[in-house]
Amino acid sequence: MSSLKLLHCADLHLGSKISFLGHNADVLQSEQLLCFERIIGLCNTREIDLLIIAGDLFDSPDVSDALLLRVRELLLSLKNTVVAICAGNHDPLSYGASAIERLGCGERVVILNKQNPVVQLDGKNARIYGSSFYGAYLNSTDPFSDFNIDPSYLNIAVIHGDLNAEQGSNYNPVTTAQIERSGFDYVALGHIHARSEILKAGNTFFAYPGCVQGTGFDELGEKGVYIGTISKDRCDFEFQRIANRLFINESIDISECLTNGQIVEKIKSALSKFENAANNLYKITLTGGTDQSLSVDPSYIAASLASEYFFIKVIDTSAPAIDLELLAKQNTLKGMFVKRMLDMLNGAEDPELVKQALQIGLKAFDGEVKAIDN
Repeated sequence: MSSLKLLHCADLHLGSKISFLGHNADVLQSEQLLCFERIIGLCNTREIDLLIIAGDLFDSPDVSDALLLRVRELLLSLKNTVVAICAGNHDPLSYGASAIERLGCGERVVILNKQNPVVQLDGKNARIYGSSFYGAYLNSTDPFSDFNIDPSYLNIAVIHGDLNAEQGSNYNPVTTAQIERSGFDYVALGHIHARSEILKAGNTFFAYPGCVQGTGFDELGEKGVYIGTISKDRCDFEFQRIANRLFINESIDISECLTNGQIVEKIKSALSKFENAANNLYKITLTGGTDQSLSVDPSYIAASLASEYFFIKVIDTSAPAIDLELLAKQNTLKGMFVKRMLDMLNGAEDPELVKQALQIGLKAFDGEVKAIDN
């Protein structure tokens, strides 16, 4: 049986806006669309037979006409690629009114749904099955139960769902055991924004490509798609990075810094290890025991770095370097607080949380806690 050239992506969330980015939110929203342009370009340059979009192409069922027009233009620019889309929980089908249903790109762009759960690729002996969300939730006992596959074909399932979720998940739960019993050659998953490796259950390969572009500091690392060839009993996929910017959490020990200017320089030095460092989005957590004379100013530090990085947020969890054991012996309210916290620290399930509470408490005694202190 001949192999199939395939690109598997999911969770582009076109049209979403990340409010905490301020004026940069519009830039990142536009770059979501640029990510989709790169995917279309890959399909054309690599002569991809099948593009799978495993749910949440759009961030909502209702998007601007301008965005819809551009997505349609891009899909129509595909040279030889068939597109199989399932609607996710963010862009569910809605009786012809949702963004996906309004694309109208002809026979080579197929929306997998209840009425049309399968598409056959002529000349490739391959069939692609899938189902879509029709609302924000989809409860299912087995997402493969409605598919009647012929093992003589290369069979691929497109599932926007929650793999090995806790019982009662409202997001199309699917188990590894169900994948193993399904008889499919590949299950293209969407919904979970973290990329998985190419996995295998029985004779079935399956994977999450993750989201195409991160949307917060809980979505770290490179974001992109899986691309390659698949045939019976063989899956040769590689991960292809698509997003230009990364969300990065970085902890920096400022114990040796004596001024806020030195902290700024230490942050710059720490971030220089990242490729295209200026393009990324950073959450910097300052740690360590600082000199008693230093008053760390996160706002000043962030402002000093703002012109050199796309986005940077600074959180100060450092504390003056003091002798806590000596302070705990003082017959004062502050001393009693420290003694109590040190007692809690011994045997604590989450010692870092206790340390952070101790640091914030000490700042409160010194009148340094602000309303939004993190």
